[in-house]
Amino acid sequence: MIASYRRTEEGIRRIAAERRRSMAAPLELIKPSPEPISEPAKVIPLRTPRDDLMRIIDLVARMHGARGDEIFSAAKSNRVAYARQAAICAVKVARPDMTLMHVGRVFGRDHTTILSAMRKRGFRSE
Repeated sequence: MIASYRRTEEGIRRIAAERRRSMAAPLELIKPSPEPISEPAKVIPLRTPRDDLMRIIDLVARMHGARGDEIFSAAKSNRVAYARQAAICAVKVARPDMTLMHVGRVFGRDHTTILSAMRKRGFRSE
């Protein structure tokens, strides 16, 4: 029993040592590039799908006289609620590939809330 324990312990040490050696990055990968970017105009801004969704949400919020941050708040006034419902529908129309659950994550709401908002605005369920 003691011998097998020692063999196991030694095996664990050997595997850990091999992993440490394999994880050590070569120095040429760590060194910074010799040519820094001198012209910021050459840098391409990264646009993500989330940025596009936030633009849509902000636009819809402004169209309804609300602020973008109010859409994500717990406010229940008619103005904010209608703006939130419209934003939910706009996101779903812009991104039909998104499930109700994913749209709910964007807005911080449950998928049933998203479904309810879409039905109130005349959209059919998936």
